[in-house]
Amino acid sequence: MTPFPGAGQHRQSRPLVVALVVTAGVVMLAAVVGGLFAVATRSGGAAASPAAAPAATPELAWTEAQRALAARLDPAAVSDCRPNPAPAGAGVTAALFCSATDTHQQIAVFGYRDDASLTADVAARADGVAGDGRCEDGGSEIFTWDTGPRTQTGGTVICDTRAGQHFLFWTADADLVSFLGYGSDPRALFDWWESFQPFPDSTDPSASTARPA
Repeated sequence: MTPFPGAGQHRQSRPLVVALVVTAGVVMLAAVVGGLFAVATRSGGAAASPAAAPAATPELAWTEAQRALAARLDPAAVSDCRPNPAPAGAGVTAALFCSATDTHQQIAVFGYRDDASLTADVAARADGVAGDGRCEDGGSEIFTWDTGPRTQTGGTVICDTRAGQHFLFWTADADLVSFLGYGSDPRALFDWWESFQPFPDSTDPSASTARPA
């Protein structure tokens, strides 16, 4: 996929690890975040903040697409995922709320129909992001990540801060998946993201593989 045109220099990073756990407290916080960052469903490229959609409730049934998305994630890294029935973004085929297994970092996960859908969602989320600082320092920033010198761009990262919460949204372009983490400490959020690997290692070329930096 062509790197997002608004992104800055490549910065060595590691994409996230997704577990399958969202506790009642996580769901409640996700609902609060959804209120702070109202992300309407987009059908025509309307601007939106890089935030999670309103939280799923425990009673919601899983769709086949949601189950397939959860199955791609490494349970050693992500645990207790729940369905997100109303994700923002046209072309999102499945969405989940999850938690990192080790740190219990709250995570939203989105799967896309195709490259164009992912690119459009990144553009909508990046619209209005000031780009006036560094992500790890709590600034708003858009950049692309890779796994080292002369390696292919892995995806786009969007960092922003609203209502005292720091948001880190990033894509895994080859997998047509994006992730969102958020918290009150931007440095801790960034450090967690650098070590997060959401996809299990696999010798199957058709399967998603981790891409450490």
